[in-house]
Amino acid sequence: MKRLFRRIQRSPLKAFAVSALLLVVLTAAAWKFLIPLGVIALVGIGEGYPPIAMKILGCTVLAMTALGWLASASIAGIALVYVEIDRTRPLASRLGILAVTVLIAGGLSFAVWLHGRDDAAVDAIIRGNIQEYEAAVRWRQAGNLDDDLWLAARWGRLDIVKLLVAMGANPAGSKYGSALAAARENLGQRSDGNRQVIDFLLTNRPPPRSEPKQR
Repeated sequence: MKRLFRRIQRSPLKAFAVSALLLVVLTAAAWKFLIPLGVIALVGIGEGYPPIAMKILGCTVLAMTALGWLASASIAGIALVYVEIDRTRPLASRLGILAVTVLIAGGLSFAVWLHGRDDAAVDAIIRGNIQEYEAAVRWRQAGNLDDDLWLAARWGRLDIVKLLVAMGANPAGSKYGSALAAARENLGQRSDGNRQVIDFLLTNRPPPRSEPKQR
């Protein structure tokens, strides 16, 4: 630990740049992969509970992610403090470094957040969280309601299926196939075989397209 502090003191700007870059990379990885993996391993999917080994794996992934993020953030913060209290640098230089740091950190954070909206929408559907889905779908850059309906039906998320049908999603419009066929897969492991979603889709089939009349 003392050796680490000495290295930071000798070259605080370099230490800050490296730790800040590591922090951004870890944040992006955590948002996209590590946190969803840890949560799924910890709480499981569908009905029932995961085995103890999966719970341990989930806790380990989440704990290591949190520790890595805190370590990177701490080193970046300490290095920035050393940069700011370095009296050999002019005040304008120190203020400039601080301003650039804030702008870059803010821009990268927004970019990471915006990039994660597509995954956040998918994750919200899988977990059945309507509020998070509605919040994520406003900002996402890709995806459509038909594919969302297919995914929600596949995981047995009846409330989101109803919401998407009310919003105009076509049960037969997804590039992955029909929502009814997806519901019959019962990927969410519903004990009733996903019967509620199947029945809802059967009673809300889109009307067949009428052929144009021949004159």
